[in-house]
Amino acid sequence: AKTYLDLQDELYPAMPQLHDAWVQDYAERSMNVVVLEDRSTFPTLLHCMKNEDVVPFQVLTWLYEMTKLWEVLETCGHSASVLEPNNLHIDEGQVLCLQRLHADYPGHAPSLKDLGSLWQNLFQQSQRTQLGALSKLCADLELGAIETLVELQERLEAIAQELQEPLFGVDVPLMPPLPTQDSSATQPSSEEPPMTDFTPASETDDEDLTLDPPTLPPPEFSEAIALGAGSADEDPELDEDEDDDMSPTLMPPMDDASDESDDLPTIVLPMKLISLEDAGRTDIGQQRKHNEDYFSIHTQIQKADSPLARHLTAKGLYILCDGMGGHSGGEVASSLAVETLEQYFEEHWQDQLPMEQVLREAVLMANKAIYDLNQQNFRSGSGRMGTTLVLVLIQGTEAAIAHVGDSRLYRFTRRTGLEQLTVDHEVGQREIQRGVEASIAYARPDAYQLTQALGPRDQNFVDPDIAFLELTEDALFLLCSDGLTDDNLLEKHWRTHVEPLLSSQTNLEQGVVQLIDLANHYNGHDNITCVAIRAKVRPDVTPPRRV
Repeated sequence: AKTYLDLQDELYPAMPQLHDAWVQDYAERSMNVVVLEDRSTFPTLLHCMKNEDVVPFQVLTWLYEMTKLWEVLETCGHSASVLEPNNLHIDEGQVLCLQRLHADYPGHAPSLKDLGSLWQNLFQQSQRTQLGALSKLCADLELGAIETLVELQERLEAIAQELQEPLFGVDVPLMPPLPTQDSSATQPSSEEPPMTDFTPASETDDEDLTLDPPTLPPPEFSEAIALGAGSADEDPELDEDEDDDMSPTLMPPMDDASDESDDLPTIVLPMKLISLEDAGRTDIGQQRKHNEDYFSIHTQIQKADSPLARHLTAKGLYILCDGMGGHSGGEVASSLAVETLEQYFEEHWQDQLPMEQVLREAVLMANKAIYDLNQQNFRSGSGRMGTTLVLVLIQGTEAAIAHVGDSRLYRFTRRTGLEQLTVDHEVGQREIQRGVEASIAYARPDAYQLTQALGPRDQNFVDPDIAFLELTEDALFLLCSDGLTDDNLLEKHWRTHVEPLLSSQTNLEQGVVQLIDLANHYNGHDNITCVAIRAKVRPDVTPPRRV
């Protein structure tokens, strides 16, 4: 069991998740019992290799993934896990994964020659025609002519280069990442019957059995997070301190690469979207008499599924607004902003993700609609209605973000944890950007007063943050009103209420309800709204159709 815990972070989803473990005592001996995620329903690697629709490049990808698993498992005495054909499975996203771990026999550590014999047997039993270079590689591997794992991986990369050059027209290695970086296999739900694996205690090193759940690395947050964000009510009279210096709050960098990624296999395959799910919910909260939040979800999804492939064409428009203003003004402003944006993108969003200028024009048009209504009704001061905005557009593996106010967008991935992608447009953050220490900036009585919102003032005072990003791994996006994010609620409870939502086995609707309940329990002073988006991607190894 300890081996599963030690490798959980590094190898999931290639390795099954550990649910429970204990030592069972019998009359003559003790047994270590581990309860694992059940992967027996996944097709085996051999079964998939027999499928004529699986392209040679995909098979090469699986072989390469085997070498990456071997690299990790050899160091802990479990490389035999890769040598058992019935232990090798393929998940719904075409990722190679193990059904369980097999310990190496004492005194008989498997060698690369054993791996070569396995590959030869797989090709023989699948009756799949080998490419000349791959056939020679398997023969050399079985004969012991390839002595190191690095040499084996270099040979595979060279074959991959030969395969992809005429198809993709590029001159770079196209080997996909180790499945842990794809993080696409879904974790099992509690409703699925787990698989129980009985292993004699004498055959394992798990003398000190640890049943604590595996720990994940702490989430990485943007340096631009609103430190000490609190729950002060919004004032529609926006801060007017130095209006001529109201440059927009800069979005935090959205470079998905990290320093740690330099040691990982290069991810250069084009990605494809295989799943796009969403859920939204709003709640009045515990103290408000009206719900001034408003959200909208519009998607267009076309998909074609087969046992071994999933093709998806998807567009998604997600809008969340948190209104403010006297009487029913906040409700009017938030709904009017959403309606205006929906109409705009219906006309201006066709086959490609809109450019930055189009997004900016959309936001300014929503601002104008509310501003004009304020002017027509002679609203002034706190009676002028307005709204925050956080907007996400997704098309394929591309996403665009627009943001005004203090409603937030978060992203969660297994690689980076929880990230806040937007920076609140408020006095405290403005002062921090001017060089003021956070503790001093948020000691101001007006620290949480908005510096910009849609509606109260004309377009000269609205400058939305706009950013674009690529979906290079499975991701969960959360659009949130401040009723959900106040007091750093998500940062405190991401392990229990955010991380599980990345799994396809978790009901997204129920997850959003649980987030609303969490906010009502700990906050509840404001309206609470959440829109969740779950996007799953995979390397696209399908060769382009020849014309």
